[in-house]
Amino acid sequence: MRTFADQAVIAIENARLLGELQARTDELTRSVAELQALEEVLRAVNSSLDLDTVLATIISRAVQLSQADEGTIYEFDETEEVFVPKSAFGMSAERVVALRERRVRLGETHLGRAAVEHAPVRVDDVQQDTTLTGPDRGGLLEGINAVVAVPLLREDKVVGGLVIRRRTAGGFAPTIPTLLQTFAGQAVLAIENARLFQELAARRGSAPRPHRRRGRTR
Repeated sequence: MRTFADQAVIAIENARLLGELQARTDELTRSVAELQALEEVLRAVNSSLDLDTVLATIISRAVQLSQADEGTIYEFDETEEVFVPKSAFGMSAERVVALRERRVRLGETHLGRAAVEHAPVRVDDVQQDTTLTGPDRGGLLEGINAVVAVPLLREDKVVGGLVIRRRTAGGFAPTIPTLLQTFAGQAVLAIENARLFQELAARRGSAPRPHRRRGRTR
């Protein structure tokens, strides 16, 4: 019996060590993938002023790393005070149009709540979320199981939002909101770069041309 007991202890320890090794390997693999994705995003932000291209890169990598099914980056329209979808991944054109027509405002849906709270909102079971009402509980989030919404902030000012959604069962890992905040920061930088470029182009276009003085001919 002691011999069998000793072998059982060895088997249990081997299983425990194998589990720890696998967990470390998985963590290292995730870290490498995250670094590669962030490097690609940084390259896009620093090398292109095409906002559509940069935001498409950001949301696609955010969805893939989070093991989500779809995602959207919104820009906050200060005039209308609504969130406007700017880039989407894993979504049909009809669904993007429906989200645009929803005209999410501050405090509404997970996105609006994240903007008001200036912090990520993570919901692991959307269908049991009692804060949702009307179309947000039905059509727009039909089939959605989990959501993480992260605000895009610049000096505590709301610039937009990043939202990822999962259709498969199970919530997001606790580390996902922090990861998404990194992507959100790059999205803010891309949006601000595009705005500054547009303002500069507008100033150049409206600036008076220098008057050329004609010299006298002798």
